[in-house]
Amino acid sequence: MGFQRRLVQEIGGFDSAFAFAEDTEFSLRAQTAGHAIGFVPDAVMHVRARPELKPIFRQSYNWARYEVKLASRCRDRIDFAGGWREYVSTWRRLLRCHLRQGLRPRPEAMLSAAWLRSGTGRLAGQFAGMLRYRLPPYRGMGG
Repeated sequence: MGFQRRLVQEIGGFDSAFAFAEDTEFSLRAQTAGHAIGFVPDAVMHVRARPELKPIFRQSYNWARYEVKLASRCRDRIDFAGGWREYVSTWRRLLRCHLRQGLRPRPEAMLSAAWLRSGTGRLAGQFAGMLRYRLPPYRGMGG
C-alpha cells in the first residue's frame, strides 16, 4: 500500500486499535472521507507462506476477528439477510472436507491441509468476532 503523507495526516494515521486489518480500516476511512483508492496492476506483492499449520490457523483467525471488528463500525452499510444460512453452510462444507481429509494430513496433502486450517481459522475468528462485537453474520462473510 502506498499513500501520500497528506492523506495519512488528514485521515489521522492508522488506528492502533487494529492489530490486524489495519490497512483495510485505513482504506475504508479514506474512502469514506471521499478519497479514491487506486489499483496498480504492475505492483508486485511478496507474500511469505507459513510453513506450519498452526500459524496458518492463527493468522486466518486474527484477520477474520478484526474483519468483524471493522464490520461492527459500519453496521448501517451491511446486508444481514441470509447471513446465518451462508455462515452455517460454509462451516458445513469445510467440515465435510475435513472429514474426507482426516485430522492429521499426510505430507503430500499439506497444501489442502493448509487450506482447511486457513478456512477453519477464518470461520472460528469470525465467530469469536461476532461474539465480541455482538454482530450477526452478514452476506459475504462465509466465503
